[in-house]
Amino acid sequence: MKQHANRSSRIFGGALTAIALLGLTAAGASGATIAVNYGDNTDTYTGPGGFAGLIGDKWNQFSTNTATSAALTDTTGAATGVTLTYSTTGIFSDVVNGFNGGPFSNLMDDLTFVAPGGVGSFVLNGLAANTNYNLYLYTEGGVPGDQLNVSGAGIVGLPFTLTGPNNPALGVFANGQNGLVLEASSNGSGTVAFSINDPNALLTTDLNGFQIVNPAGGFGGGGGGGGGGGGAVPEPSTLTMMAGGIFMLAAGAIRRRTNKA
Repeated sequence: MKQHANRSSRIFGGALTAIALLGLTAAGASGATIAVNYGDNTDTYTGPGGFAGLIGDKWNQFSTNTATSAALTDTTGAATGVTLTYSTTGIFSDVVNGFNGGPFSNLMDDLTFVAPGGVGSFVLNGLAANTNYNLYLYTEGGVPGDQLNVSGAGIVGLPFTLTGPNNPALGVFANGQNGLVLEASSNGSGTVAFSINDPNALLTTDLNGFQIVNPAGGFGGGGGGGGGGGGAVPEPSTLTMMAGGIFMLAAGAIRRRTNKA
């Protein structure tokens, strides 16, 4: 009897493990992603962002305050046909803030900045035309009080386009505080452009990095190339059916063992 109970436990344990993995697949999949990190080249970052991404994601690293038509790879390292042109004031490295020493340290302790009263510009070309993307910006510097305001045609804030005053001690991600969750629509030429500035023109504006995600998967609609971001993700209804099927198989196996006993 005890042996039968142990077998039943193992069967249900296996079923629960399989369903948990299905849940991780649903939660972790976020479509095709391009990730950009600013800072010196000794602090490269691999991993998820604060609002999206997966363990092992590869980030494009930039250590200068300007770039023109820089080719971008997706988070698998595949070419995308997407390019980035940007202009800021400079780069800060080894910023002291609440993320130091943690898993997001190499993402959040370096940044590009815009001087007080200035504007930083970012242009992504080669995207699919007239397509909606998710855009995630990360901002936490080492000076209290500075803010990041984002603007641009096709940029929609959810619900923020302006962060609260910087809190360097904050070590967790919060939309509207040290990050912004946005929607971006590319134009007919496959371009997404946005600008950042301090609305008070008193302090610097900081950007540690950003991600742009196509929930439908794939990039390179405008300029060739194409890297995807992984295989298709099952719909929630499909995952529910799969989970139910796993439990039915487990229950059937237990019944068969019970009848044999």
